[in-house]
Amino acid sequence: MNKDIAAAALLSLSTEDRFGLYEAIAELNRLFPDETLDQKYDVAKEALAYLHQKRWIQFERVIDSTEHLLASPIDDADVPAMLSDRANWDPPLSDERITFSSTDAGFKAYMAKSET
Repeated sequence: MNKDIAAAALLSLSTEDRFGLYEAIAELNRLFPDETLDQKYDVAKEALAYLHQKRWIQFERVIDSTEHLLASPIDDADVPAMLSDRANWDPPLSDERITFSSTDAGFKAYMAKSET
């Protein structure tokens, strides 16, 4: 499984909307159906950390109620622990979840790569 391919796919995904961490695993399931789930978690964690380090994605804690969406950014210092907590990667059992989405810089980087 290639981290660069995973990072490119997750950056592409992030330009469309906010996605939960569990949806990163779903995307890697599509791309790498023969790899183990543990391998997918490791690569997703590494790829998302890389994209965040480049400032191409942001992480938020989102509460999606019927009336409105509340999104709070996750501090940079908290990202490694957040990514290491496997519970954050599970599909949400409530209206609260961790999401990732592209930044303006990430969108520009994605568009530049897709034009080549």
